[in-house]
Amino acid sequence: MKSGIYQIINILNRKIYVGSTNDFKDRKSEHFSALRSNRHDNPHLQNAWTKYGPHVWSFEILEFAPVEKLEEVATGTCHHAQLIFVFLVET
Repeated sequence: MKSGIYQIINILNRKIYVGSTNDFKDRKSEHFSALRSNRHDNPHLQNAWTKYGPHVWSFEILEFAPVEKLEEVATGTCHHAQLIFVFLVET
């Protein structure tokens, strides 16, 4: 399975960006390409990338999930999405 939930984590300050995707490999490539080109859609992530540089970031898979479950995760109707939210708040 190549779909599910992922995070991009700054290994220095442990701040994270969480997302979902249909294809981990493609999504990782899209994120890092946009960040290197200074054109990422998320200004907080782009500013952090610019500030800390490219060597402090890690792309990690949190959970494999079928594509049909990704909408449940995005809308918070999935238990795992609630756990991610709690994790983000506590970090």
